[in-house]
Amino acid sequence: MRLAVVLWNGNLGGAESFSVGLSRALRQEGVDVRVLFVCYSAPLADRLARGGIPWESLNLPRGRHVAFHPRLFARSTALLEADAALLVSPGFLPGALRAGRYRGAIVSVNHDTIVQRLPPAERVVRFVDRLSGFWASNAEVAVSDFLLERLRAQPHARRLVRIHNGVDMKSFHPGFLEEGTAFTVGWAGRLVPGKGVGELLHAFAALPGAPRLRIAGDGPERKTLEGRARSLGIASSVSFEGWVPSMPEFWRGCHVAAMPSNELAESFGMAAAEAMASGLPVVATRRGALPELVDDGSWGFLVPPGDSASLGTALRRYLENPGLRHEHGLRARGACEKRFDLKRCAASYLDLIDSILRGRKT
Repeated sequence: MRLAVVLWNGNLGGAESFSVGLSRALRQEGVDVRVLFVCYSAPLADRLARGGIPWESLNLPRGRHVAFHPRLFARSTALLEADAALLVSPGFLPGALRAGRYRGAIVSVNHDTIVQRLPPAERVVRFVDRLSGFWASNAEVAVSDFLLERLRAQPHARRLVRIHNGVDMKSFHPGFLEEGTAFTVGWAGRLVPGKGVGELLHAFAALPGAPRLRIAGDGPERKTLEGRARSLGIASSVSFEGWVPSMPEFWRGCHVAAMPSNELAESFGMAAAEAMASGLPVVATRRGALPELVDDGSWGFLVPPGDSASLGTALRRYLENPGLRHEHGLRARGACEKRFDLKRCAASYLDLIDSILRGRKT
């Protein structure tokens, strides 16, 4: 099978990182996978190169320019002979691909959420975007049950399938820190409003002793959050590390992961899954799909969104009880092996694409 994986750009977000891992897993199953970037390719292209995954970029200035260059899009090297295309968006991207006369199977993966608190005008834009491309896909994948339920409520829903995102269980594995290492909390993602990092800083500031907080990722909120850390008097204990080259190494340098999303409803929670695979308990909010990943009291704790006091209480329980931390970390790893193994995820995508291709031949 020849498969083109289409990404908007080379950002190191959860959807993009998952797509790289999925591409690698599919290539190991004998699939000829090529990645196509609509806009820029850096910095994700470096990961593709290290994994031996071929890629190319259209280098369009903005994603919406695909609508003005559908033939260029469809006739890219990656798509020209591909049996199927796996798109990172269910919006106008599949519509543009069909307009460019692409005849292969199209599977759109919905990594987004349709329940964010958006201004009315932006909600209309999102709706029109989705409406413009839903007809062109042979199937749409929701990455969580949370998202699947909301997509099913849409009047224009077509063939919907739920496939949880997966984690490479060999790359992400437990690497418990040496005894005596300062209690370290990890957070990873894009530093944008709604992720709850401000509440995390307040919760962390209330912890006793000399803990550490590591923040992996970047975004428009970084300077504001760095200022918040200084105003709370914890700047020396908080490290803003930007986009880190190796997430497995990052999580092996932490004791606990935090996912305090508040206004933004996570459609999956890739950082939480990676932390679980690394043997870490996760403190998350009851928001979006996070309760789907974290079993409260078994391998993590769930707290109300925006409640820094409850977040701090949960982190403190792990700080003061290393045994509980270790027990929950082992359970987190076991849960991830059963539910979010990348091999099982890749097999589900292969089955889906195979079924579409077989149906098109009959």
